[in-house]
Amino acid sequence: MQQVPYERLGELPDRQFLSFDANAPALPNHRCAPGRIRPVDVMPICERILAKPGYSTLAEACRVGVPVVCLTRDGFIEAEDLLQGLAEYSTHRIVPATDFYTQPWDFLTAPMHPPKGEASALDRHGEWAIIGAIADYLGLPQRGDCKRPN
Repeated sequence: MQQVPYERLGELPDRQFLSFDANAPALPNHRCAPGRIRPVDVMPICERILAKPGYSTLAEACRVGVPVVCLTRDGFIEAEDLLQGLAEYSTHRIVPATDFYTQPWDFLTAPMHPPKGEASALDRHGEWAIIGAIADYLGLPQRGDCKRPN
């Protein structure tokens, strides 16, 4: 994503874009997030996110329930598994990376694909399983204020 074709944003003037690229050009429909804001902090207010396959980005998007337009990612061995999981559990659209760089960004206005599987089957609070396993391993009691959210 180091060579984002920002000129494509001009083709979608009715959309607002937010990126975390401090070197992005100044454009009327683009804002750069301030340094302390993380992608997960703004995901809930986004119509959809555009990302390459990465563990934390896709996990956070699935957790907050925001649809994902995801690029393919050659050379990242886990990319295929991440894209399969995304298609199984999240509203999505998978786009060849070459289209991102060479084609109009029609994929941002095209309908999204529904999850192939049962999205509600995805445990959106897996961190609680980790917390429980660590507490069990250390022989610590589970605190009442650390109960798993519904």
